[in-house]
Amino acid sequence: MKSFVAGGAAMLAAAGLSMSQVAAHPGGAAGYLDDSQVKVTVTFAKAIADKLPQINQVEQALEKRFREHRYYARSYREAGVFRNTRVSFSKVRWANELLIPSVEQYTLPNLIAAVTRYELKQAVPDFRGEVRYHIDAIKVANHDVALLRGASSYVIGSVEVRDASGKLVGKADKVTANLVVDYTVDSSYQGPQLAFAETDEHNRLGPTITYFVSQALAKIWPEKADKFQRPMIVRISGPNEQVIFNNN
Repeated sequence: MKSFVAGGAAMLAAAGLSMSQVAAHPGGAAGYLDDSQVKVTVTFAKAIADKLPQINQVEQALEKRFREHRYYARSYREAGVFRNTRVSFSKVRWANELLIPSVEQYTLPNLIAAVTRYELKQAVPDFRGEVRYHIDAIKVANHDVALLRGASSYVIGSVEVRDASGKLVGKADKVTANLVVDYTVDSSYQGPQLAFAETDEHNRLGPTITYFVSQALAKIWPEKADKFQRPMIVRISGPNEQVIFNNN
């Protein structure tokens, strides 16, 4: 079974980034791709592993478009209510670029790792060691990759955590996390919850992965459960506007 060790100096170098560049990013002094303190290893069920190149390609294309325009439509005319997001929501600390500064490094294994490090920084900041995941299933209701589409959004997987000496901290099998989010209309939301655009809730991996990671880690540290937080969806459209996700 192929495993993915997410982050690290080698992967950053491949993307043309140094640790100092990542450290300067608003993700924090350590950077969320830096595996020097928390190593994250991810394995996937074969069906997901086989589709990883396609999943990563789709997510990177969407992420690039969002960072450039703050919407997913292919033209300003098609963007509708999202045309002015860059100006009106310029102060929002968007999760995806906070977690992973380089679009080229925006992959599913790196996303899981970056969310893990972010959540640990909030809840267990002194932890040093390794977090290992095995992902059995991922569904994101309206994702572009057919394998991921389903009636609802969820992740099923297992987690094992060991400290820096290799001692088992805890493990949880068959963690099922059906997406639960919070909402805000704050046009300058800065956290602590990871913020995603409302179009991401049912179309991108970020919110669903974030909720799974928070629930999985809460199984290991139940006394810290209230510090592992679910994703925040930033509402951009008005209360009577219908949002149609169109990235074709």
